[in-house]
Amino acid sequence: MKNSLFAAGLFLAVAAMVSCQKEQSELRLESIPSDAVLTGTVEYEVGDYEVNGAVISNHRLPAASQTVMVTIPTSDYAGGAQGNQYFETVTDENGNYRIEIPVGNSPVSATVTVLPFNAQKSFAQADMSIVSISDALYNNVVSGSSESLTVSMSQKMVYTRDMIVRSDDTLPVTFDQTIEVNGKAEVETWLRATGVDETSDEYYIAGTNPLERRTVKIEASVSDPSDRSASPVRITVTAVTDNDGNYSASMTLPSNCWDMDTEFTASTDASLETNFTHRYCCTVSYSYPVEYSWRTQDVDVIYQYAEGTATLSDSNKLIPVEVSAITVETEPVSRENLYGVTVFETSDGNTIPRSSNNKLGW
Repeated sequence: MKNSLFAAGLFLAVAAMVSCQKEQSELRLESIPSDAVLTGTVEYEVGDYEVNGAVISNHRLPAASQTVMVTIPTSDYAGGAQGNQYFETVTDENGNYRIEIPVGNSPVSATVTVLPFNAQKSFAQADMSIVSISDALYNNVVSGSSESLTVSMSQKMVYTRDMIVRSDDTLPVTFDQTIEVNGKAEVETWLRATGVDETSDEYYIAGTNPLERRTVKIEASVSDPSDRSASPVRITVTAVTDNDGNYSASMTLPSNCWDMDTEFTASTDASLETNFTHRYCCTVSYSYPVEYSWRTQDVDVIYQYAEGTATLSDSNKLIPVEVSAITVETEPVSRENLYGVTVFETSDGNTIPRSSNNKLGW
């Protein structure tokens, strides 16, 4: 008998639970007696727009025939319920919309948005011509006022939410502008003093010689004028210097590179150079007149990284870009046993004065 009563009670409890869950899952919005109204206007930023010969930036047009969606948590209607309730309408030819939202005795939290759509987006060029993308994706929705896109709606109230839709699409980059880039590379070395002929006493100073037969990397950094925060586009070519240290290369840049703050960098990488001719002066006699002699020492040096720069200008439509000279500094691999730098006496007992013997800054 006790088992029968327990089974009957259990059946009634389960039936009541199932009935409660069924009522919660079968929410009937049509039974909610009152509606609130949400209205507004949707516009999209078509970009640069020409009106009577003048270009207007970030021009907006009505977003006609686009779907406006309102999302409300189901729990706003039935506490503890899962998921969302969705309501949709379509804008008219002027981008206006109106939608009724069921609201009971308690307010509901409604988020309004516009479903993504494709439309034209236009860009003004440096010559003020307009170039367009016909199917830009518009999916970035912002409020048309200082308010957010979420609104707390109460019974029989009218609310307005204007929206602006933006596209993050950019104009495809067309690489069709050929630019000539010229420059010269030189390397630090010892040079005989200018004006001293071969019959006169020798005297050497720091100078430069052409950097022959070396690879130069030329990089153009092209910044998008519409988005200064974006990383620049980088285009790289290489050239090889001739016997006079000159180099030249052609680069293909975007068609609107004239308006893109284009910067050029030409550089040579660090490298090891063996048997570099180091010169030092030693005193061979202190009796008047003092006699001295310039001698040579072969050392291994590092040719340091070096670069030159230039900025694109309108004049480069007619003449090549001239990059500032690349001047490569030298650095000895080791200073040990380096005459005139760490050693101040020759093997035959001649003195090497400190002056005149470190012109390269070693």
